[in-house]
Amino acid sequence: MKTFSIKSVLQKILISFMLIIMIVAVSQVNKSHADDNVSLSFSDWINAAKNFNLSDFQDSVGETVVDGTSEIGNSIKEALSGIGEEILNTLKDIGKMILKIIARVLAALGDLIMSALNNFMLGTQGFGSAMVSNAALSGSSWFTETIATSSSGDEDISIVKEGDNTVIHVTEEYIDKDPTLIGGTGSWEVPNMLYCPENIFGNNIAMLDVNFLNPNTYDSVDSTSNRANDKAKSVGEELHETIKSWYLAFRNIAIVALLSILVYLGIRILLNSTAEGKAKYKEIMKDWVIAICLIFAMHFIMSAIVMIVNRANGLFQQSTNGVYVDYGGTVFRSNFTGAIRFLAQADNTANAWAYTIIYLVLVGYTIAFTIQYLQRVLYLAFYTMIAPIVAITYPLDKLGDGKSQAFN
Repeated sequence: MKTFSIKSVLQKILISFMLIIMIVAVSQVNKSHADDNVSLSFSDWINAAKNFNLSDFQDSVGETVVDGTSEIGNSIKEALSGIGEEILNTLKDIGKMILKIIARVLAALGDLIMSALNNFMLGTQGFGSAMVSNAALSGSSWFTETIATSSSGDEDISIVKEGDNTVIHVTEEYIDKDPTLIGGTGSWEVPNMLYCPENIFGNNIAMLDVNFLNPNTYDSVDSTSNRANDKAKSVGEELHETIKSWYLAFRNIAIVALLSILVYLGIRILLNSTAEGKAKYKEIMKDWVIAICLIFAMHFIMSAIVMIVNRANGLFQQSTNGVYVDYGGTVFRSNFTGAIRFLAQADNTANAWAYTIIYLVLVGYTIAFTIQYLQRVLYLAFYTMIAPIVAITYPLDKLGDGKSQAFN
């Protein structure tokens, strides 16, 4: 087996380097005499090799390397700049997609809450009733009611007052046709906000009706569903007989108690011989008369208050009832909450986030008002039952400090 020493290898490298230098020198000489068509002899080659300047050769090679490196660097810089812009644009697109997906997730959570409220308060089927496919527009529902609308112009969103109705015109390009998180149906969805702040304020929810004296009537959201029909029965009607029986019982007790107080006051007036004492008990007699009037007039007062509240609710309902959405020529009925939820399907990420935030605020208000109005039902049911007993306390409270704490 043949071996090589380090010394022999270095010698061969040095010889090769010298040959390269000679070849370069010859090429330089030939180049300098190319125009003269002179044939060079071996002695000329030797002289050229002797006159070869290694320093000039190194400078020439260095300049060539520097120029080549500079050109390569510029090419790499341009390539990296283009790649950087593509990467930046790709990251921006990915960021927008992620933000849009987050907005969709948040809106879907709001839809789940609204669907649960629809189910609990109105008796709708399942927990996906807040948003339905646009194919439902071909069926029969409250939102399939349409009206004739005028042109909306070139704006993405425009709100036009047409008669007593408010029409929100939306262009087809504004809505994202892919509303699902992954994949998509290439479609858009219709809000079905049956339970929302507008309907709560408008006294359109049977479970929140506090008219125990003259209960209102409500339409079922699904006449074919027994559960929905049960939910359409006013809680005032359900509790009417119970509250009535307790109210009458307490009123009879209050009448007996006030008659007993009257007998007591009459005896005290007869037994008291001083003018000051008689004046005091005469004042108590006035309070007794007010109490007996309250017992027999209290249900009329409550009925009048409920009627005034219902009239105010009716005015509010009229102002928010006629809301329609015109999406590229497809018109459907909606309400304020539904219109906001529909616009949250925007293709633009910023618009989608803006309307999603507004929608979530409305969902929060819906939950808060639901709790408050359920408390209202319980409080008024209890206060209506014990109203006659409260009337008894009026003259008794006035005995001490001349004030009735129950009516303050």
